[in-house]
Amino acid sequence: MTAESLLSAEAGKLDLQWNHGDPSVIRCTFYTDSTKTTVVDMTGFTYKAQARKRASHSDEWDFTVDATDAVNGIIDLTVPTDANLPGRGVWDLRQVSGSLPESTLLAGEFTALATVTEVP
Repeated sequence: MTAESLLSAEAGKLDLQWNHGDPSVIRCTFYTDSTKTTVVDMTGFTYKAQARKRASHSDEWDFTVDATDAVNGIIDLTVPTDANLPGRGVWDLRQVSGSLPESTLLAGEFTALATVTEVP
């Protein structure tokens, strides 16, 4: 699954859907322009992504954030697979440290689809 976003002063909206319990990676690529010709160098920052039932809900589920290809504008998110993760909720990706103020880069709703096939 891939996501592309222009880096701007406002957070991009991105709704996600994945199969609950399956290891899923979302590749987010950030660009400076709408023609997607120039990527944003995302190095030098720390990122955090979480899912919650509602934004104000106390329970949180962390995505694994991989910024090893940040120089090419790429941040990979591995979705949470916890059995207690609700089927629907909200999520966001935030830049939480570095030379700029903390900010939300992407946010939206998520749907974790129930698994149908049982494995013995």
